[in-house]
Amino acid sequence: MIGTGEYTTGFVGGAASASDKKVGVVGLTMFDLRRRGKVGRLGMVGVDGSKFPAIRSHLDSNISRVYNNLDSSFDSFPSDTERDANAYKKAIDTLQPGDAITIFTPDPTHLPIALYAVDRGVHVLVTKPAVQKLDEHQELLRRARKNKVFVFVEHHKRFDPVYADARARARTLGDFSYFYAYMAQPRYQLDTFRAWAGAQSDISYYLNSHHVDVCDSMVRPMGYRPVLVSASSAAGVATGTKGCVPGTEDVISLSVTWARRGQKTDEQEEMETKQSRAVGVFTASWTAPERAGVHTSQYFHYLASRGEIRVDQSRRGYDVVDDEGAAQTTWPNPFYMRYAPGDDGHFAGQTGYGYLSLERFVDACRSVNAGAVVPHELDSRLELPTLANTVATTAVLEAGPTTTINHHPKMASSPRPEAARRKTPLHNRLTSIARDAAFVADACALLSLPMIANERCGSWYVRPGCGSASAYFKSTDGHERAWKFSLRRLNLHLVGIAEGNDGFVIVDSTRRGKRMPDALSVTVPIWCSVINQVLLPHNPLSQTVFLPPHLPPTIKSQIRALVPTFVDNLLSLRLKLGPHRLSKPLRPFWIGNGSVLPEGGVPIFELYRPVVCCTASRYLADDRHGEEGDDEEEDEGYVQGAADDAENWALGLTPSIFWHHVNDLLAANEEDLPPLIKRLPTPREGWVKSSTQMEVGLGRHKTASRNLRLALPDVCAFVDGFLTASADGAQVVVVCESGSDLSVGTALALSCRVFSDAAETQTLTKPVVKARLAAIMTAFPEANPSRQTLQSVNSFLLDWRRDGLPKRAVQEEEEEEEEEDKALI
Repeated sequence: MIGTGEYTTGFVGGAASASDKKVGVVGLTMFDLRRRGKVGRLGMVGVDGSKFPAIRSHLDSNISRVYNNLDSSFDSFPSDTERDANAYKKAIDTLQPGDAITIFTPDPTHLPIALYAVDRGVHVLVTKPAVQKLDEHQELLRRARKNKVFVFVEHHKRFDPVYADARARARTLGDFSYFYAYMAQPRYQLDTFRAWAGAQSDISYYLNSHHVDVCDSMVRPMGYRPVLVSASSAAGVATGTKGCVPGTEDVISLSVTWARRGQKTDEQEEMETKQSRAVGVFTASWTAPERAGVHTSQYFHYLASRGEIRVDQSRRGYDVVDDEGAAQTTWPNPFYMRYAPGDDGHFAGQTGYGYLSLERFVDACRSVNAGAVVPHELDSRLELPTLANTVATTAVLEAGPTTTINHHPKMASSPRPEAARRKTPLHNRLTSIARDAAFVADACALLSLPMIANERCGSWYVRPGCGSASAYFKSTDGHERAWKFSLRRLNLHLVGIAEGNDGFVIVDSTRRGKRMPDALSVTVPIWCSVINQVLLPHNPLSQTVFLPPHLPPTIKSQIRALVPTFVDNLLSLRLKLGPHRLSKPLRPFWIGNGSVLPEGGVPIFELYRPVVCCTASRYLADDRHGEEGDDEEEDEGYVQGAADDAENWALGLTPSIFWHHVNDLLAANEEDLPPLIKRLPTPREGWVKSSTQMEVGLGRHKTASRNLRLALPDVCAFVDGFLTASADGAQVVVVCESGSDLSVGTALALSCRVFSDAAETQTLTKPVVKARLAAIMTAFPEANPSRQTLQSVNSFLLDWRRDGLPKRAVQEEEEEEEEEDKALI
C-alpha cells in the first residue's frame, strides 16, 4: 500500500480524518481481505517513516480493538527513523512477479511508481486519475501489456449499485443526448490537500474524474467518444481562507462534446458526427460548506432519446441527528463503507462499493496469477475500470486545465496512437479479411463440419464454394437487456443442415475490443434453445440454455427466464414444422481465431448436435484505448472484424466480387483500390427493357427502402399485366442489390396484392401480412428485409383501407398501426 494518508489509513495531520473516512478504506479493506485469505503479506510505504508509530497506534485503536482484534500489522517503508521519497522502490523490490501494489499518492507521482512496478511484473491499483496526461496513460498501458500485468484504476463509483444499474439502463434508452453531474466536498478537505492542491493537481482531477468516468462507461458501449472540451472555473476561497497557492480553483466545470464516430468516409463521418452529438457538463468543488452534514454531495442527470435517469447520492434518505456533532444532522453513506461491526464483532462492510472496488482488483490479480485469464481479456468486462477502459477520462481531464487558462476549447485527444487515429487503410481491411478467411477454412476442415456464414459480416470470411448456406442472427438481438428471438429470421433451414451433418460451424466477426459478436454469444444460443424446445419438447436436455462462460451468472439467469416466452411466440405462428426434424438437441460451442482445434474433426456427440460459433478475427484490445500491444503479439496493419459495417468502407464491394477478384485487389496499392473497386461492380451494359423485364431505380440502402412505397403500385401493375398476358405457370423473378432486402419486400407486396385471392384481398390485415412474411422467411432463409423496407410495404398494402374513412378514424388507425409495427418488424 503506497501512500499512508486519508484514503489508506484515515490518519491525517496527527489524528483521525475529519471526513467520512476516519479509519481509511484501503488499509481496513486489505486487513479484512487478509483475514479472509485473499491476500498475504501487507506493507505500507510513505516518505516520512517517523509517522508510522502514530499510524500503528491509530489503526490498533480504531481497527484492531473495534473488529475482534483484526490484525492490522504491516511492514513499513522507510524505517521509523528515515525519510525517503524513493522508499517505494525498496518496497517493490521485495515483491515477486504476480504480487500487487496500491497507489494513493499525489497525482504527479502515480506514473513513476506504476511504471516501476509494472516493469517488475507487479500488478497495480492506482487511484483516480490514473495519470494526468494522455501520453502518460498510453505509455503505462503499453508497458503493462508488454509485461503482462494488470493495472486497475480505482474508480469506485462504478461499483455503486445505483450507478451500476443506471449504466445498464442507459443502453436501453436510445441515443445519448445530455449528461450533467455535480460533486462537491467541504472546504476542510483543502486542509488535507493543501500540499498539492492547485500546485500539482486540481479539483477536476480529484472529483470530476468520477463522473467523467461514469459517463464514459455508460455511453462508450454505444460508440460515443469525447471530442471537444471547454472549461470554466471559480476561485477565491482556496487562495484566501485556506492559504492554497495562487491560481487554485474552487470550482471547475467541464463542458464536453461527445460524438458517435466510426470507420466511415470523410463525408459520412462529418455528417454522422453532426447528427450523433451529445453534451456533458461536469462540475466539481472542494469549497462546499463545512457544516452541510454530508461529506460528498453527488448527483447526475442522464438524458437520452427515449428516456432519462436522475441519480442523487448526496443523502440517500438516511440521516442521523447527534447533538454533540459538528453538524446537528448528518447523512452518512454506509453504501460506500459500512464501519459498524457485525453481530459477530467482525468488520461487516464487505458489500460497500469502496470495499468492492478493492476486492475486485484483488480477485482479478488472483485470476491472472492462476492462469484463468490474461490481463488484456479483463478489458472486455466493461464494469472494470481497467487502464484500457479509462483512457477517455484522462483525455478529458487533461484538456480541462488548458481551457481554463487559455479560454479556448480544446480537442479531447483521441485515445488512440497517431497511426491508429488515421482512417483504417482499405488494403489493411482486405488483407485482414483474407487472412481470417484462411483460418475459418482451416477450422471447418479440421472440424469436418459444413460452414454457415452469418450475414452480413460473416459472408466476407467464407470463400465462394466453401459455405453450405447462410443465416442471419442479429447481434442486436443479443444486446444486454434487449434479448430477442426473431420471428422474422427463423433460420429453420439450419435444422436440416445440423441433422444431416451432425452439426455445423457458423461464422461471424466483430469489431476490435470484443472477444466475440453478440450474435454468437447470445443470439445463436437463444435460437438453439428455442428450436430444441419446439422440435424436441420432451427431451430433458432441450430445457438447458447453453451460454458462453464469460457471461455473468445474473445475465445468464435473465436470458434463461425469457426462453419460455420465446418458445410460445414461435408456436403462436402455427407454422408447419414437419419437414424440420431433430433427433438430438442443438448445443452451441465457441471457438476463436487462435483457439486450439482438435485434430481429426469434432467427436461424435451422443447427446447433442454441435453448433460451433466461430469468431473469424483475432481478438485485439480496443484500438480506441491506446497502444496496440506487443509487436510479438500483433502484426502491424491487422484489423479485427475488418468486414464489419461494410456499407461504410467497402465502396460498393461485395463478398462475392471481393473473392472473384481477390488477387487483383490484394496486389493493388492503397491509392489504386477505390478506382479499381468502382470498376468491378459496374453493371453490364445493354440491359434490355421489355414486356418481361422491369428495372426500378430506387437508389441504395435506406433511400431505396423509403422509395419502395412509391414504386410498388407500378411494380404490382406491371406484374399483374404480365401474368394476365401470360400462360398459366409463368414465373416472376424479383432481384435487388443484396438479394435479401428490397426483393423480399417486393415479393411480399406481390404475394399480398397480385397472388392473393380476391376475397382475401378485401380483408387484408396486419395478421395476414405477418403470416405471408413468415411463410417467405421460412421458404427463403437468406431473406433479410430491413425495417424501413417493411414499413414501406406495410404502408402500401394497407393504405387502401382508409379510402372513405373520416380523418379522425384515419389518424386513430395510423396510431394503432404504428404500435402494431413493433410486432411485425
